[in-house]
Amino acid sequence: VEQTCDALGGFICDTSEWQVACHTISSCDWGYNPRGAACTSTATANKFCNLSPFDFDTTATGDQNGLLPTASSLLSNCSGDWSGLFLNADPQIYDLTGNLREITKNGSNVYPLLGGAFGSPEAGATCDFDFYVVDEDFKLLDTGFRCCFDSDPRQ
Repeated sequence: VEQTCDALGGFICDTSEWQVACHTISSCDWGYNPRGAACTSTATANKFCNLSPFDFDTTATGDQNGLLPTASSLLSNCSGDWSGLFLNADPQIYDLTGNLREITKNGSNVYPLLGGAFGSPEAGATCDFDFYVVDEDFKLLDTGFRCCFDSDPRQ
């Protein structure tokens, strides 16, 4: 993760940076939008992420959990809502809750996984749920990462 982010001109997001993105400027419990009361209450029919028990294949019987593309249209309001704040051109930070756990960094060889994965219960995907810590060699099919940058890398 660190080598990939370094090669892109960024760095692995530290745990507090990831949590700020998830909380936005309010005290969000999950990366649901809109911010405010919506991000502090559990999932509803109008607001949900790719967490268990979300069924991403409604044509098959039973509950199927699996990975979806980032910002999937199958998910409703699953993003950190930064609209109208700090002149953001892209105000949504997608999939902070669910889809893949994200590797963050909290010290030398300390990598908390945040955000929950497609099979995680909602309580295990809150912005502050950080007790799952791995080392630098960790890999698993339900784990990903995002890189952080000091400035917009698209410019």
